[in-house]
Amino acid sequence: MADKYDKQKTARLPLIESVIIIAIFAVVSVIIMQMYLSADRIQKKAVNISKATILAENRAEELKAGSKDYTTRFYDNDWKEISGNGTELEKTAAFKMTSVITEEADAIGSAMTVYKVTVTDKSGEELISLDTDYLVSQFDR
Repeated sequence: MADKYDKQKTARLPLIESVIIIAIFAVVSVIIMQMYLSADRIQKKAVNISKATILAENRAEELKAGSKDYTTRFYDNDWKEISGNGTELEKTAAFKMTSVITEEADAIGSAMTVYKVTVTDKSGEELISLDTDYLVSQFDR
C-alpha cells in the first residue's frame, strides 16, 4: 500500500515542474512582446522624425530660393501633402508644417532673414523645428 502512494507522489513532480516551466515561459513571453511593441513604436516615431526633417529642410531651401508662400502645409499618415478646407484639414491631417519669418534685418549692403520651419504631429508634439538664416547681399538682389 505504501508503494502505491510513493508512485502518486513521484507522478506529481513532473506535473508541477511542467506548470512552473509554462508559467515562467508565459511571463518571459509577455516581457518580450512588450519590448517588441515598444521597439515598433520607437521605430515608427524615428521614421516620422526622419521624414519631417527632410520635408523641413526642403521647405527651408524653398524659402531661401525666394518663395513667398508661407501657408501651413498638411500631410496624411504616408507624408503625402493634402489640401482642402483649413478647419477640415486640421481634423484629418496627421502632420502639419508651418513656416514663418521670425526676423528680418537690413544691414549696409545686405539683408538677413531668419525663417522658422516647424513640423508637428496630430497630437501637437513637435517632430522638428528648424531655424535657417539667409543673407542676401546687394549684389544678389
